[in-house]
Amino acid sequence: MAMLFLKEAGFTEYYIGVPTWQNYQPMVESIGCKVAKLYNYYDEKTKSLDFQSIRAAAEAAPQGTVFLLQTCCHNPTGSDLSQDQWVELVKIIKQRKLVPLLDTAYQGFGSGDLDKDAWPIRYIYSQGLEFVVCQSFSKNMGLYSERVGSCHVVMGDQQYKPAVQSNLVALFRHESSFAPAFGARLAAIILNNPELEEQWRGEVAECTRRLKELRRAVLDRLTKLGTPGNWTNVVEQNGLFWFSGLTKEQNDKLVAKHVYSTNMGRVNVAGLNFNTVDHFCKAIDQVVRED
Repeated sequence: MAMLFLKEAGFTEYYIGVPTWQNYQPMVESIGCKVAKLYNYYDEKTKSLDFQSIRAAAEAAPQGTVFLLQTCCHNPTGSDLSQDQWVELVKIIKQRKLVPLLDTAYQGFGSGDLDKDAWPIRYIYSQGLEFVVCQSFSKNMGLYSERVGSCHVVMGDQQYKPAVQSNLVALFRHESSFAPAFGARLAAIILNNPELEEQWRGEVAECTRRLKELRRAVLDRLTKLGTPGNWTNVVEQNGLFWFSGLTKEQNDKLVAKHVYSTNMGRVNVAGLNFNTVDHFCKAIDQVVRED
């Protein structure tokens, strides 16, 4: 919806950091828009965010380019911009007159606090930029199959609000006809009841604590095993996934040990528990040593 709306507004070229969610580029191209540049978001050597590359991409992007960013728990790397980096990047985006398109699919799973994870969005708003936010409740409300989310368009001039709203309604009608109501009603019940919202926020925080404890357990176990390599990125990253740095060949070997991840080495941390961490880490240790 956000991409269709931006296309109608005349914004058709995108800058996207890689690696990233694999559907972004096909979505852009399927509506007749163009990914003008795929820049490096992540440094494979340091196993960390490549801010120099991100900054350089923003500085080179032509005016009106859609600069697509994830606000927290970056998929697939789990490596997020710091607040200082956001401040620096937003300054460039504002100077270059780029259009931020923000994807917030894992709000709450970065810090455990929904408001803290929304900081980048609120900061960009405070700088007076016009931008679009795609917000999903699939993960943080456990409503994955219900397709619950929202598209927020932030405008500098409120006189255009009726036009923006009517265009969004028309685009959605053409694209999907009508949104599923069940999941949206569940989300509305939670968000309109202070007690339920407080409970929900607490449960998101609890899930995040568990993820961070599992990450620490993985690092501790790999350290005790003396597994070759630097594995500190497991605790430096955020969210559901660990971008491990394991190769496709290593992941193929892990399958024989009943340990599964994607070919790019993205591990679902939420799929672990404290009873399986030992087997998981021993399997990684074995395949790394074999290489």
